[in-house]
Amino acid sequence: MTKKFLEAATDLNELCDMIDDGIDINEQLQEEFKIALDDVVGAVDRRKYFLAEVNSKIELAKSKRDEAKKSIKTFENIRDRVIETTKYVVSENPNIPFKDSLGKKLIVLKNPAPTLIVNGEWEGSDYAKIVNTVELDKIKLKEDLIAGSTVDFAKIEYGTHLRGLK
Repeated sequence: MTKKFLEAATDLNELCDMIDDGIDINEQLQEEFKIALDDVVGAVDRRKYFLAEVNSKIELAKSKRDEAKKSIKTFENIRDRVIETTKYVVSENPNIPFKDSLGKKLIVLKNPAPTLIVNGEWEGSDYAKIVNTVELDKIKLKEDLIAGSTVDFAKIEYGTHLRGLK
């Protein structure tokens, strides 16, 4: 039976020290040296094989992770398209009562909070603030736009959401 890697390396090291110290090596010590060397070589080979297997498993797991991310993104896009299409149909046909088999209505409602859309140069405006760098004070800008201020580089839009589809 082969020795463990540490034991084989320790034995081999002791034999090498004996050779370095000039101790006469007889046939028995030569045989022990060969066995210890074979044990170390075997242990190194086993480690190389094991690491190759582990690296293979890591690559396989990474590829499965990447495939899962792609699948998730695909299904999220499909879900979002179905919701957007349904919202469009419901909002374009307000006189039709869209209901499921249990009578639950589909309705399109405005979101309670608007979305801030910045589409121009804001540096140097009253909404620029300095932290470590110049940043847009989105909170103040959004509050002012909701209050009715006009800003040439930004606007707010009220989005919609679909209720009753879940």
